[in-house]
Amino acid sequence: MKTLYSSSISIQIIVVSILITALAAPCWFGVCEFLMPWVDLSHGFGHVILLLLVSGTTSAVLLAVIRERIFLPLRKIRSYNDRQSYECTADGCLVQLIPENEIPRGEIGELMQSRNAMLIQLQQVLAERQEQYEKIRKLEKLKDDLFHMIVHDLKNPLGVLLLSLGILQSRTHLPEPQQRLIRQGVRAAHDMKRMIENLLDIAKMEEDKLSLHRTVTAADQFIEALLTRIRESGMIAERTLTFINDAPGVQISIDEDLVRRVLINLLTNAVKHTPSTGYIVVRLDINASNQTAKIAVIDNGSGIAPEYHDKIFEKFEQGVMNGRRLGSGLGLTFCKLAVEAHGGRIWVESELGNGSTFFVELPLRVQAGTTPSSPLDATKTMKN
Repeated sequence: MKTLYSSSISIQIIVVSILITALAAPCWFGVCEFLMPWVDLSHGFGHVILLLLVSGTTSAVLLAVIRERIFLPLRKIRSYNDRQSYECTADGCLVQLIPENEIPRGEIGELMQSRNAMLIQLQQVLAERQEQYEKIRKLEKLKDDLFHMIVHDLKNPLGVLLLSLGILQSRTHLPEPQQRLIRQGVRAAHDMKRMIENLLDIAKMEEDKLSLHRTVTAADQFIEALLTRIRESGMIAERTLTFINDAPGVQISIDEDLVRRVLINLLTNAVKHTPSTGYIVVRLDINASNQTAKIAVIDNGSGIAPEYHDKIFEKFEQGVMNGRRLGSGLGLTFCKLAVEAHGGRIWVESELGNGSTFFVELPLRVQAGTTPSSPLDATKTMKN
């Protein structure tokens, strides 16, 4: 309706312009002087009147044509484009094509046809991408389901293996070489168990489904108890394991099982890459600037190249040394997700051949209304 109304206005302008021109034309032949003797066309004033009439008529006709041929089609394109923008969602686009009976001839019409063709092609591409996305989504779901099934199925036979090795380990009459083999088997089984647990917890944390069971604990006592277990397991062997406590009594609110596994992962990596006569140091202090307990695991092992400092925390990313890949690429990913779930952060400082230092920062448990300004003040606050 609006289009018909606009077209009728243009036609009216053209008709009025033609009538004005028809009325003005006889003036060139002296009719105006006969009908209107007071108008003297021999003077410039009469010519000006005629020139204005003809110029106004020509301009009106040109404007009507421009409006009909250019402005109205462009406005129509903009109208369809505005409607198109509202039809696009995350699931796809409902294409708004300009009907063929509304497309004029000429360059503007070709522009409209090009727009329609482009939208049709875009719709086809989006449909193909949507189909590919659905296939990928189904494959991802299948992969996740298969992953969970395999991991859960591995836990049962592994539990039986650990139980059997534990019974053999309790028999003290076995020769030392056999006991050493059993200890190696126990350590390997525990490593596999830790990898399975890491896989399960990584999947939960990536889906934001892991619940933290926090308890308030003294960080130094927690670390000392863990290091005692590590020493008793024989994992350290002949290496030196030292604990430096620069924040006695400081308290943190953590999921003890997750943080314990984080430290075990870091200590296991330190043992793997430290020579049998090397040393490993665990240092606890307070970062007063951001009110965190900072735990550092230091070794004098082979070190890590700078280009891997960030990559080693990515899923399935493995460091490379002498052409050999190191680790499974899961332990440090678990550490990063577990620490970040506590509101902390983890990073490494290392150079090839100069050992590595892994830092873990966990928020302090500060009483409401207190703001410790130094490690000593923070420790006092924790004890009160």
